[in-house]
Amino acid sequence: MLELSAERAVLAPLYVEPAAREVGVGRCLLETASRYAASAGAIALDVPALPGDRETKALLEQSGGRARLVVMERVLR
Repeated sequence: MLELSAERAVLAPLYVEPAAREVGVGRCLLETASRYAASAGAIALDVPALPGDRETKALLEQSGGRARLVVMERVLR
């Protein structure tokens, strides 16, 4: 799912089945979403990567992405 708002687009977290990894599926999904967002006027694409999700982080970094924000949570109850 891709949400467009103003100049930013937000892509739902990417997930590729383990059997389909390392063959370019994730990169293809990311590139397709990027082209679509750019054609809709977005200047940036945000893709969430959960803590410990090294595969997604590596994919995003290899595709030119960079971390912008890390949100930490402290449970109080």
